[in-house]
Amino acid sequence: MADEQRAEYAAALRSARVTPVVDEAHQPLALDGQEMPAPFAAHSPAAISIGSASKQFWGGLRLGWLRAPEPMMPALLQARMSLDLGAPLLEQLALVHLIENRHAVWAANRERLRRQRDVLLDALERELPNWTFHRPTGGLAVWCRLPAPRASALVADAERLGVIAAAGRVFAVEGGLEQFVRLPWTRPTDELELAVTRLAQAWAQSSAGPGSAARGNPDRLTVA
Repeated sequence: MADEQRAEYAAALRSARVTPVVDEAHQPLALDGQEMPAPFAAHSPAAISIGSASKQFWGGLRLGWLRAPEPMMPALLQARMSLDLGAPLLEQLALVHLIENRHAVWAANRERLRRQRDVLLDALERELPNWTFHRPTGGLAVWCRLPAPRASALVADAERLGVIAAAGRVFAVEGGLEQFVRLPWTRPTDELELAVTRLAQAWAQSSAGPGSAARGNPDRLTVA
């Protein structure tokens, strides 16, 4: 949303006495050089925003953070401490270092992700021209609309071909989205191209009927 839309939305939430919880983990991942709007808290001081090291820096660093109004912090800290004893110290120190050098790290990540996105989308257009998608300008993944609602069959056949993908239904609270698959571009470019080739094969097999894919491919690729 643009700043104007965010301000309008924040005003509506305030009038309804709703505390927004906003996932802004992808905020630094604008891949086409566009200027991003201000964080939602700029329009809604009561907002709680969520950040993630695994999204912004490195997928293996499973740490995150909250930005919240100061009066909320005691209750949030108490709730946090009731869940576990805390994240490992070494990982926290690594994250502090990354945050201190965040602009250089973000720039390198954006360059890598932009290249991987372009390879994935080009391969999809080439290998699966009947699939449709809006070209994302940021983030980590593309949502593809299939010509028919067969995402679960596609994912099952793709797994037998050694590719792990995510059907839309796993993101749908009340079911549905069976005509969509979600494909991140976080893997190296050669793996992404191979994954799309296998997805095209799986799509042909899932269209032909259930259980038609070959079994037992040892070199597995994860794009979920």
